[in-house]
Amino acid sequence: MDVVKHTFNIVLEPITPTHVWNGVRSVLGLDLVIDGSKYCVVDVESIELSIDEVSDIFSKRVDVRELTGLVGKLYREGKVRCKRVYDVDLKTSLQGVSEVKLINDLLIPGSALKGYIRTAILNYLLTQDLRIKGLDYVKQLLDANIDLSADPKYASLNLESYYLRAPRFRTQRGFIDLLQSLLVSDVVKSEGVGLCIRDSYIYDLTGKLIARLIIETLDKGSLHYKVDILKLGDTSITQLAKGLRGLEKKFLDILALIDGLKLYEPEKFLEILRTYSGLVIKDELGKVSKFSEVLKRVGIDVSGYAGLLNDLLRSVYVGRCVPIRIGFMTSHKAKTIDSFLSSNFRDKYDELCSVMSQRYHHLWDDSTLKLVWFNKSFYGLGWVRLCVV
Repeated sequence: MDVVKHTFNIVLEPITPTHVWNGVRSVLGLDLVIDGSKYCVVDVESIELSIDEVSDIFSKRVDVRELTGLVGKLYREGKVRCKRVYDVDLKTSLQGVSEVKLINDLLIPGSALKGYIRTAILNYLLTQDLRIKGLDYVKQLLDANIDLSADPKYASLNLESYYLRAPRFRTQRGFIDLLQSLLVSDVVKSEGVGLCIRDSYIYDLTGKLIARLIIETLDKGSLHYKVDILKLGDTSITQLAKGLRGLEKKFLDILALIDGLKLYEPEKFLEILRTYSGLVIKDELGKVSKFSEVLKRVGIDVSGYAGLLNDLLRSVYVGRCVPIRIGFMTSHKAKTIDSFLSSNFRDKYDELCSVMSQRYHHLWDDSTLKLVWFNKSFYGLGWVRLCVV
């Protein structure tokens, strides 16, 4: 099979603290020990206990509070090694806090980055169809392919299938995702990485603190990734199409659509990300403006964050870098096509919000603002600079 591989490199650098959760609820004092302005992520396998000490611990019923005290004691005695040691920057004390969300061992996995790129591509295709084919065409497309009866997480699955999936060939059933031709590695090199334990907050429209979470964040450094884009040659395309038995046109149309994106051209790749990034930044600016006055009354100043967002918006179309938003507490607008819907099809967006409210009994993203304590001020999480090098 003739396949051409195009390769380029991507570098990510955090602009604000960024957190991609490792999926484990870590217990303060057990998985993690805080010692003044530093924290130790405990290497559990390194704990040095004699057989008598282990027998003593497990000869009686032990609750978590006793174990957390034990790990802290062992740490102070030098009987525990740390997987990593970094800074702590907390606005208030840890009293009453029992859990800390630790960052993914891969920091920002390639899968998370590819997921963001996938959403940006879907947003770009919709934007192009709106510009070229018009409002009515896209409205019919959305009506036919957004399933409001499904879990909101999967409401746009049919829309993704319309643009990005083709039937499998020959006797195989199901579909093939044509973005399988986009390969994003995990981090191949990291430089100057700095992690920190930070406060993060969720405020509602009245200025009430809904939740405080303690998280481990990526604050600085650069993460390098390799991107491979595979392009089928004409001979392979002809061979594959022959086996589809009447579905050749669907396959060839989607293949032409993906090929037409020219993802293998760095400038085109950046253009797709820029289209999406601009929408996400504008949405967050609008939300910060909506929350600004009420938060000021409770002592929360987000003017610095608003200034940063304006700077990011001005930088979207400059050079070979683009600001993106990725990870935990970044809102569903940074993970879905919500910004496209709210900007162009408000009725459809309101329908989707209504379904979400009925299913989850709240609409967090529209009625809350998520912030992190950073550089002695409040900012949104997850803003990262992506550069093609």
